[in-house]
Amino acid sequence: MRRTASSKFLRAVDALCEELQRTCGLTRFSIVVDRASRPLTVTLENDFHGIRRHGTARFTLELHDGDRRLGEVVLEDALAHAYPEEVRSAAGDVLARHVHALRDVLPT
Repeated sequence: MRRTASSKFLRAVDALCEELQRTCGLTRFSIVVDRASRPLTVTLENDFHGIRRHGTARFTLELHDGDRRLGEVVLEDALAHAYPEEVRSAAGDVLARHVHALRDVLPT
């Protein structure tokens, strides 16, 4: 049972990461899940993340289900210096589309 729950969680995280990569560009993605015992962090990165230029674009989005905070998502792009506002907005839209799928499979 636990394996199935973790598989569903990882599939939901992977789907979110893939859409954010297509929409926003990223070389590293982390999701930090707020849990009663302690936060759980899952990080995915591609081969380009090790390439450091003058700076790495990075920003954090809070993950909410209504008023309840579920955690946060951190996007990084080692190939860019900053994320433009329109990309940040698009990332928020992507996260909003995935929040219900994530909420239903979050580890407790």
